[in-house]
Amino acid sequence: MKYLRLWTLQHKNVWYLLQKHGVLFTDENLLNYRSGWTDTHDWMREQMKSRIPSYPDVFPWWAWYYPKPDLRYWRHQMGEGSECFVRIEMLIPAEQVLLSASSPWSMVINRDFIAYTRDEQELWNVEMDRLEAQGIDQWWPLPEPHSTLVRRSWKRIFDIAGMRESDNWGGDVVHIQATFPVLKMEYVTKVTPFIGRE
Repeated sequence: MKYLRLWTLQHKNVWYLLQKHGVLFTDENLLNYRSGWTDTHDWMREQMKSRIPSYPDVFPWWAWYYPKPDLRYWRHQMGEGSECFVRIEMLIPAEQVLLSASSPWSMVINRDFIAYTRDEQELWNVEMDRLEAQGIDQWWPLPEPHSTLVRRSWKRIFDIAGMRESDNWGGDVVHIQATFPVLKMEYVTKVTPFIGRE
């Protein structure tokens, strides 16, 4: 069986609960998703269900596949100062993991179109300008067929090789994120505590 080495950054309480229970699913009531992002994370959940056999109907855990999170950077991105977090290193069966390009994921969060090429992006921008000129609201959801085209383009985040070769993304596709259904104590190989700083 093939395993993938992943790192997830979590509050110390997650590590405490994992040690206590041995297995953790995400708790939808405790998810730290910013207001308005729930639908895009729900979209990722649907992608997990369609690509991973027997995927439970839960929001996935998020982790990094590449590169290993550098805590000299991340300690300044988490918490409001003096909070304790952990970087949990894991080996997880590859069949339970869905990898995706992290930078284009920001387009999913913002409900925007993901273009492979600059020409494709320019054509999309022209079309959006045309809608605006007609007085059509460009807030989500867009009118059809644009809404369907946008959602279809989101699947490109899973084409990591294609994103790296893209003249629209190219060098921006450096970080690869991972989503997986369940956090298990048996996956853990190392835990590194760190303090969040403002």
